[in-house]
Amino acid sequence: MTPISCATRLCLCLLLPQIPAALADPNTNVHTTWLWHLHQPIYWPDRRDYGVDHYENAWDTIQQQNAGRPHPSPEVLSTVFGEADRVNVYQGEIESTLSGLLGYPNAGVQVNYSGALIENVQSLAAVGWNGGNGSYNNGWNNSFQTARGWTTRSGKPRLDLVNFTYHHAIAPLVDDQTLEMELLIQQRQMQIFWGTNVPLSRGYFPAETCFSEHIIPILNKVGIAWSVVANNHLARSCADFQLVLGSGGENCDIPNPADQINPAQGAGNYQRTSIARGCAPTQVMPFGFQLHYARYVDPNTGAASEIILAPADQVFGWDDSYSTWDLGRIASVAARNNPAHPALVLCAHDGDNAWSGGNSYYSQWVSQMASTAASDGYEPTTIEQFISDFPPAANDVVHVEDGGWVFADSDFGSPSFINWNWPPSYSSNGNNVVDPSIGATDKGDNWRVIIATENRMETAQQISGITPNIDQVRDPGSFGGTPKAVELGWHYCLGSLDSGFIYYGCGGDECLRAIIAQSNACRNVDAVIAANPTADTTPPTVFLPQRSPWNPGGTNFGVQYGYKTVVAPNSDFWVWTYAYDVSGITNVSLLIRNDGTNPPTSDQFKIYAGGSWQTNNMTRRVTPPVSGYTPEYIADYYYSQVTTISNAFVDYYVSATDSYGNTQKTPIQHVWVGAGSGGSSGGGGNTNACDGRACVAPSPPVQGNPVTISYSTNGSPIATANPIHIHLGWNNWSTVVSPDPAMTFNAASNLWQFTTNVPANATELDCDFNNGSGNRPPSRKT
Repeated sequence: MTPISCATRLCLCLLLPQIPAALADPNTNVHTTWLWHLHQPIYWPDRRDYGVDHYENAWDTIQQQNAGRPHPSPEVLSTVFGEADRVNVYQGEIESTLSGLLGYPNAGVQVNYSGALIENVQSLAAVGWNGGNGSYNNGWNNSFQTARGWTTRSGKPRLDLVNFTYHHAIAPLVDDQTLEMELLIQQRQMQIFWGTNVPLSRGYFPAETCFSEHIIPILNKVGIAWSVVANNHLARSCADFQLVLGSGGENCDIPNPADQINPAQGAGNYQRTSIARGCAPTQVMPFGFQLHYARYVDPNTGAASEIILAPADQVFGWDDSYSTWDLGRIASVAARNNPAHPALVLCAHDGDNAWSGGNSYYSQWVSQMASTAASDGYEPTTIEQFISDFPPAANDVVHVEDGGWVFADSDFGSPSFINWNWPPSYSSNGNNVVDPSIGATDKGDNWRVIIATENRMETAQQISGITPNIDQVRDPGSFGGTPKAVELGWHYCLGSLDSGFIYYGCGGDECLRAIIAQSNACRNVDAVIAANPTADTTPPTVFLPQRSPWNPGGTNFGVQYGYKTVVAPNSDFWVWTYAYDVSGITNVSLLIRNDGTNPPTSDQFKIYAGGSWQTNNMTRRVTPPVSGYTPEYIADYYYSQVTTISNAFVDYYVSATDSYGNTQKTPIQHVWVGAGSGGSSGGGGNTNACDGRACVAPSPPVQGNPVTISYSTNGSPIATANPIHIHLGWNNWSTVVSPDPAMTFNAASNLWQFTTNVPANATELDCDFNNGSGNRPPSRKT
């Protein structure tokens, strides 16, 4: 492959003339744009000490902290909101920045301004609060209303204030009804503060960019047509994904083959770039920079819902948030650009943290980047304008693996959202062991509280028969209204959802906040439930089922393994969930469908009907939170261990039934189950990166290029050997390297490794491993 040189660009600030719409054809080269995420939580979702029943906003909490109250902890809100850069960006700075881009025909930005932040800023502006670095003022939102009216060549907003979960909820992990309520109150908040002269955005930015295809129907229901996703999850979903583990590659779970159902993109179209977060996200070009559709099939009806994916690049997005960066690095994307389906470089990141929350970013870098992009032949644009110019083809439907951006501590884009969803575990000989039958997790306990609260809200709403007034959920007492009990219940329940509360675990009082919110929610709705309990037709609330290991019968990696590769000794795996129902749960079952070697590409694998489902009863586990707090209501664990399946694709879901016969079924999930302990992956070979204890990088190997072969001795019959030797051959052993080379131990990854060049005529890599005395496990083929 020809190396790509990246020359440093001289950034020139140019003002480009406006191009008349009638004369302008869309630029078919690479396009660039930004998304800036702005948010601060409702830090203490307890009832404020005055007026209508309502949780505290920023002004309320600052007064309480100034008076000596220890909560919330560890945050000091006068410091959080008093930072000069935040005072500026939360008010007029974005309009000023965007005004510098008006000379470009389509340039603009996407801004995600959470409803909770709007509420907090409004509370400070209403009293003119000044934390020492400038004040918040009435009319703070006028600049956003003004900039929202500026349009591109085709009349698209240059400032697209996109949809979001009002309280920064991780959308794939909350109940559908909760997600819909979060989106509806966010939309209403935007109408009030941004105005209605411009229609609501059709776009959506997921909190922490955490996306899963099963949320698509709810997004569609509230009018959302496109969503930002982290583009590493498109790369990881390709059949020929080039896997490298550790800080120089993927620092989370190895992709499961059930997710790797997108077409192969060619080994030469992948590249990894290290970022300061501690990983090296994989870019696949141009596939991971193009618009596509994602699709979800309703497992009950078979009806399909679709949404346009706007991929946010993890490398450029990270770099854009921490310093100026060389746009010459886009050259590798531009070299692979398809003019009929151009690439979009979307830099999505926080707009109120790090360097990208500061004055030099907004007042200097943004215009400089736009100028450099234009001088390089690229087109500064907006997502809506880009969709208008280059809509994806109707048949361009892809799969995107679950997960968020790689920016979160210890998560690195984990498909199980592990930073907010740590599995129940215990420590054994210094190793973390995932086991829902006896393990503990403070983050899981927080979800267990939320799940119980969700179910009580939904049941109370159903029994009462009312449709909540969105304004009274969003801001009880607003517009002279009197909130009903159910509306107040939802108000407090939603205040518990901020993912930041458990970002670092139960530090300070962060895991108390969901309990405080639950107490306030349930003091409002419990009487509704108690007045007519037999009217309950609401099914149990069930957390999205979790599994461990992520690659049953295969090789695993990630924070839960101490960033070391661990080979599953067998093909067994746990599935667990948390579930709660007001009327009590009588049965929870895990249903499994064995699809053999058929990957989950057809709709027949996405619906409950058809096939042969095996039913496993799940064991209930009742245990208090490890935090020591005592919530009034909490969901229980339900778990099952799947055994006796290997070398097969498996569909699975959980069904839960309450004492009145109301049943909830979770979305169907998919997993490839390997053989375990280095057994074959089936089919006479393996085109994925790992086969049992052995992995190759890149995968598949490329003729004439280096390949690194890694071997884990965990549980191996030659585990005590030092060194490990590799018996290496090519093309079904027609050529064999002799003598067997010694491998090198990599202490950081706990792997034995050997790097060699792939022969120009090689079509198959064959290897096994030995202790230098002939004792060797079974051979591998790739």
